[in-house]
Amino acid sequence: MKIQGCIEACLQYSKGALIVLIKRALNLACPNGQPPSAYVKSYLQPDPRRLTKRKTRVVKQSHPLFYEMVSNIDLTWRFVNFAT
Repeated sequence: MKIQGCIEACLQYSKGALIVLIKRALNLACPNGQPPSAYVKSYLQPDPRRLTKRKTRVVKQSHPLFYEMVSNIDLTWRFVNFAT
């Protein structure tokens, strides 16, 4: 099965905090013709202990809508990573 899809998100940096709005995921693979149980994980890197990890709720669709906000504060020498 080909791994595919993309995530639509908005990032805003304000007053030392990063605010991330996870909007939706598009074109996710549908194994066995069934919609996947999709969720989005976000975390700042480097973070070896994954203390900044955030996860959306699970949505069963091939084009799930999330519209969930997650925020992280300590942004010194870090970058954002998303995964579905």
